[in-house]
Amino acid sequence: MLSFPLLIATCTLLLVNTACDSGAGDRSTPPAEETGSTMTTATPVQQQFYHSWLAYSTSGETVSDNGNGRAMGKLTQLGKSRIENALADTTLQKVYYPQAQYPLGVELAWGPVLTVEYLDSFDLGLTNNLMYVLEAQRGDTTELSIGIAGTNMISSYDWFVEDFEVAPQNQKPWSDSSGTERGKISQGTAIGLRTLLNMVDSSRTDFPDLVAFLRGRIAQGATPVFKISVTGHSLGGALAPTLALSLKQSLASESVVVEAWPFAGPTPGNSAFADYLLATLDHFEAHNNALDVVPHVWQADSLNQLCNIYDELGMCDDYGAIVTDGSPVLGVLRYFREVAAGGDYHVIGTPKNFRSDYSIFSDVEACGGFLAAVAGVVEFQEPEDLVKGLVDLIHTCHLPFVQDTTLEKLEEGIQFLLFLSYMAELGGQHTTAYFDHFVPDTKIQQRLNRYITGAQTGIDTFLEIFVNGSIGLPILETLLFKANAKLQASGISDCNCST
Repeated sequence: MLSFPLLIATCTLLLVNTACDSGAGDRSTPPAEETGSTMTTATPVQQQFYHSWLAYSTSGETVSDNGNGRAMGKLTQLGKSRIENALADTTLQKVYYPQAQYPLGVELAWGPVLTVEYLDSFDLGLTNNLMYVLEAQRGDTTELSIGIAGTNMISSYDWFVEDFEVAPQNQKPWSDSSGTERGKISQGTAIGLRTLLNMVDSSRTDFPDLVAFLRGRIAQGATPVFKISVTGHSLGGALAPTLALSLKQSLASESVVVEAWPFAGPTPGNSAFADYLLATLDHFEAHNNALDVVPHVWQADSLNQLCNIYDELGMCDDYGAIVTDGSPVLGVLRYFREVAAGGDYHVIGTPKNFRSDYSIFSDVEACGGFLAAVAGVVEFQEPEDLVKGLVDLIHTCHLPFVQDTTLEKLEEGIQFLLFLSYMAELGGQHTTAYFDHFVPDTKIQQRLNRYITGAQTGIDTFLEIFVNGSIGLPILETLLFKANAKLQASGISDCNCST
C-alpha cells in the first residue's frame, strides 16, 4: 500500500503526557463561566448523553509510546484530566449538576480505565475501550453513573472485533443466576463486556475493579437508595445495556436500582436476550437518530432499510454524489445482511427515535468542497487499495460501471464518490446529529467541545481520517476486503436492495 501523510486528527500526535492543545481538552483551569445559555437544567436523557459523551475523552488521540509501554498511562491521564475539567466547569455544572439538585456536586469516583491498541506501522498507541464512574448525591439517592466509550474511529480493533464480530456461529449464550440460558449476544459484545469487567483502576487499592467498587460504595451506605445508570454511545450503546444486565445479576443481593441509557447502539443480541434484559433491568431507555445507520444493525428488517436511508436528503444532487443503485455501498450493506443472517438479532424494546435535521452535506458549497477534496486525493495520492476494493466489490455485485470524467484518473470516479459520500453522511448522522440534538445550546456545545474533541465527524474530519490518513484509510480498505471475501464465499452476486 502507498504511504500517506500521518493522520493529525484534532490534536492527535501526543509526544508528551499532555495533549497538544489547540483550545481543547486538558487545561489545568476551566475557562470563565459562560453567560447567555438558553439550556438551563438538563433533562435526565440530556444528562445521560453528557455522561456518554465524556467517555470519548481520548477518542481520536494517538500517543507516542517510544517502545516503553507508557501509552496507556499517557492516555489515562489525558482522559482523566479532560473528564475532571469538564466536571469542574461551572457553566456545565449549572446545566448537568445544578446545586439545587446536587448540593454536594459530582466527582469522578472510579477510572477512567482504558485499553490500548498499538499500530503496527507506527510507535503509537490509541484507545480501544474506556469506562469511568461518576458519583453524586441527589436527595436520599446516591447516583453512580457509568460511562462507556463508543467506537474510536481510528481503532481497527473496535471496528472489526467488537463492532463486526456478529456471525451467528460465534454468538455467546447468556445465562441468568440459576444457569438458565437467556438468549445470546454477539461475540464482539461478549469480548467488550469481558474487557470492561476485567478493568482495574490501579489508583484504587480498596476496590480496584468495577463490581468490587460498586459493592463497596453500596456497603458504605451513604444514602438509603443507590441507583446505577449505565450509558454509552455507538459501541458504548451496545455495551451499556449488556453491562447493566451483568451488574444487575452480580448485585442481585443488593438493594440497588440498575438502569441502561444507550444512544446510537447496534443490536447486541438476539430476541431472547432482548426480552430477558427488558424484564430484568429497572429501567431501559434507548435513543436513536432515525437517519443513523448504526442502530439499524443487526436486526434483519432494519438492515433492509439502509439502502435508501439517505435518498430523500438528495445529497449533493448538483454533483451526482447521491446514493444510487450503482453505488458500491450496496455491496457493504449486503455484507452486513449476510454476516448477521440467522442470528435472530433483535432491537431491545422500542427506542425513542428522533429525526435529525442535520446533514454533513448541508449546502452546495459543502458538496463542492467534498468533491474537490476527493478528486485531489485520487489525482495526487492514488489510494490504490481503496480503489481496488471498490472495483472488486462492483464486480462481485455485478453493479453497472458508471462512466464519468469528474475524476479523470479514475474510471469508477462517480462510484468512488457515491461510496465515500454515503460513509461521510453515515459518520455525521451517527455523531454530530446526536450532539446537536441532545446538546441544543451552541454555548454549551462550545463549552463541551473544549474537553471532548474526537467524537464528531464532519467533512474535513472524514476526509482527513478515512481518505487522506494512513491510520483511518486501512479501516475502509479492510471493510471492503471483508465484504468482498464474505460475498464471494457465500456465492452472492446480486447486492440490490430488492434481494
